[in-house]
Amino acid sequence: IMSEVDSIGTFQIDDTDVTFDVTNFTLSVDAENRPQVGLGSLPKVGMEQGKVSVTGSLEIYLDDNSWAQITNLLAFTSFNLTINWNDGSAERYILHLPKCYWTSESGDVPGVNSDKMLALSFGAEPGGAYTASDTEKTIHFAKVTA
Repeated sequence: IMSEVDSIGTFQIDDTDVTFDVTNFTLSVDAENRPQVGLGSLPKVGMEQGKVSVTGSLEIYLDDNSWAQITNLLAFTSFNLTINWNDGSAERYILHLPKCYWTSESGDVPGVNSDKMLALSFGAEPGGAYTASDTEKTIHFAKVTA
């Protein structure tokens, strides 16, 4: 568990650094674990591992550069998402989602003298990434020592 993040190194969509301001990022990973009950047995006999569900959201300023993400939302175009950050020491962490789709945008209308933001939600699904053995991975998380 990290207690602090020193800085975000890069934020990439489709292997390209984003050129718009990201103001908020959330990620949720749910493995849908559930206890197994044996036939004719009162105690639990195991823990069933469910399908991993990865979802999240991204809040960005609306400008000419970020508008392309609305086009991807409307066309249901897949993309990969990569974020790397460091913890203030020599440790760097890389999060890679090889296949994502934008699922919604809240469409909130800002008030007077407010910035127009895009609040995009996404879902990740298994997709190819680095090698043939990774073709069914939903999320990659790596720790790299500098």
